[in-house]
Amino acid sequence: MARRWDWVSRLHDAVEAARLRPFDYGTENCALFAAQVVDAIVEDSHIEEEIRARVNSVESAARFLNAEGGLEDAVTTRLGQPVAWPRAMRGDVCLMPSQDGPALGVCMGGEVALMSPTGISYARIDQALKVWGVE
Repeated sequence: MARRWDWVSRLHDAVEAARLRPFDYGTENCALFAAQVVDAIVEDSHIEEEIRARVNSVESAARFLNAEGGLEDAVTTRLGQPVAWPRAMRGDVCLMPSQDGPALGVCMGGEVALMSPTGISYARIDQALKVWGVE
């Protein structure tokens, strides 16, 4: 995997596009948001397509995560071993605490963009529980 030459503008475009989509636990959730961003900035990445082929409802999302061994294992399978938050770079995928449990977001520098039922929000990067490099 390699980042596209225009990955910075694609990163911002993907986050802005997510603002227009209403959150849905089955079809527009934090994992799909992170997958959309990764696919936008990495050449030949099709993670969103892979997930959408298996997830189209809350129930199928739960089955997917159960089959993958949980959210962390699903991300690690696709992006490799996580690193500590101080090594996070823009575009990396972050596991963040939320009131609904762990959620995936995307590093935007000192902040992490998160898709939630209330829309796109931001949290400080030092709150990240884990970070997966996107290269």
